[in-house]
Amino acid sequence: MEDTHSIRTSAIDGRLYKVKDSPYWQLKFYHPSNRKRQRISLGSADLKMAKARAKAIIDDAAAKGVESISNHARRDSSMSIGRAIEHYLRVSKISSMHDNVNCMMRFLRCALETEDNEAIKGKPLSILTPALVAKYHQNYKGSPYSIRTNLASTRAVFAHSLEWEGFELPDNVYKFCKATTGMKAPVATFVRIAPEVLDQMEASSKAIGGSVRRAYLLTRYLGMTPTECAGCRKSWIEDREDRKVIVIIERPE
Repeated sequence: MEDTHSIRTSAIDGRLYKVKDSPYWQLKFYHPSNRKRQRISLGSADLKMAKARAKAIIDDAAAKGVESISNHARRDSSMSIGRAIEHYLRVSKISSMHDNVNCMMRFLRCALETEDNEAIKGKPLSILTPALVAKYHQNYKGSPYSIRTNLASTRAVFAHSLEWEGFELPDNVYKFCKATTGMKAPVATFVRIAPEVLDQMEASSKAIGGSVRRAYLLTRYLGMTPTECAGCRKSWIEDREDRKVIVIIERPE
C-alpha cells in the first residue's frame, strides 16, 4: 500500500488507500455491529471525491446497518463518466460525437448543480438514472426545445450498442435512456416574425442585392433552409405542368 488517509464519521474510523495497478481509492473500516473488516472500491482517483463517497458509505452503514454497504458496491463503481466519454470519443465514427459529449456535460452540470467538469467526469455511471433526468428538467432555465436537444444528444452517446462492446454499461444507463421526462412535452419552435421586421428585411435584401437577395427570396417564399440555399443551382428549376418549381433532391457532389 502507498498513500493512505484517515477519515472519521458517525463515530467510525475509516482508512482510504490505493492498491497496486489501480488508480482508484479504496475504503477500509470496521463496522461496530460485527467488528468485521469492510472493504469497498470508491471508484474515484480524486481524493476529495473519494473522501466524500467514503463518508456517505460509512454514514449509511452506521444508520442502516452493514447490509447497506452492498448498495454502494456496484459493479460499475470503477466505471466513471470520464472513462465512458474517453471510450465513446475513441470508437465513435459519427461527426456529431463532440457535440453529443458537450450536450452531455451541459446536462450533467445542470442536473448536478456544479461547474466542475473534472468532478463530474470522476462520478460513476450509476448516477445516470431517470431521477437525474427529472432533476435536470427541474433545474434547467431555458426553452423546452433546449431541454429536449440536450437530452437527445446525451442519449445519443449510448445509442449504438456496438460502440460499447468491451465496455459494460450498468443497467441504470438503459433506464436513463428510456426516461421520457422533458421529451414528450410539445415544443413551439416556430416564432412568427413581426411584419415591420419583414419589411426591413425586404428593403435590406433589395439594397444589398446579389446572393443575399436570392437567399432571402428562397427562404421567405419557398421555405428553403440555409443549407439548401447554399447548394441551390439553376438546374433545380423544373417545369411542372403550367408552372416552374424548384425541386430539391439529393444530388451527387
